[in-house]
Amino acid sequence: MPQPSDFINQALAAVLRGAYAKQRLNREQIAERSGISLSTIQRYMNGKVDIPSKSFQRVAEAIGVPADVLYAEALRDAERMSVEATHNVTDLRTWSADQLETTTEARAANPRDPESDTDESD
Repeated sequence: MPQPSDFINQALAAVLRGAYAKQRLNREQIAERSGISLSTIQRYMNGKVDIPSKSFQRVAEAIGVPADVLYAEALRDAERMSVEATHNVTDLRTWSADQLETTTEARAANPRDPESDTDESD
């Protein structure tokens, strides 16, 4: 089952984005104030990479909000995400062979490319 640690990077990124937006700052300003490269700040804000604790502290200081306050908020969000993900998981082990086959056939009959809904331009 999903754990809060599975969502902490996303939660930290969301909290940091909200905090710097509230302070009317942008990523360039955060990079300049923290001494962390803009490309690294962007990776942190995308929530795809771990933020080392020293870097998190520097970003929080650049934003002007105590790191412990931001981390506590992110931890609450990660716990909420974990609970939501648990509710969104279907335990297929409890399904009968007929249920699995019907679901598989229905998806095969109606193939859908999930990326077709994105607004992506070349």
